[in-house]
Amino acid sequence: MDPAGVVEAMWSALYARDWDRLRGFFADESIYFDVPTGPGVRVDTHVYAGYTVPPYYDSLLAKLICQGRDRAEAITRMRVALESFIIEGVTTTAPFLSRVMMHPSFQSGDVDTKFLEREGQLMKEPS
Repeated sequence: MDPAGVVEAMWSALYARDWDRLRGFFADESIYFDVPTGPGVRVDTHVYAGYTVPPYYDSLLAKLICQGRDRAEAITRMRVALESFIIEGVTTTAPFLSRVMMHPSFQSGDVDTKFLEREGQLMKEPS
């Protein structure tokens, strides 16, 4: 995508975390890892297939950056990229981030620093 045509860009941080079970991260887990690609999608990561999440550092696995001609296109690209990210061996924040992308308030841009306090149900897997 031509940078001159980009109006909206956003990024998501994917962590090795299980919000529902532990509210913590997993360490010493060997993972399978395959990143999404496509127009307007970029992944910054240090992880590779067979990587082991060390117990001594932050559990950040990757930063996913998506851009589009408008907010809706950037969100759609982010949702598709999150759903096509393959990370096996650890539980990640990808499902949580997908739920945020689907929320009407997030889609309209009506969010602030209290968003997750108000929308705490996003932290839990749907039943």
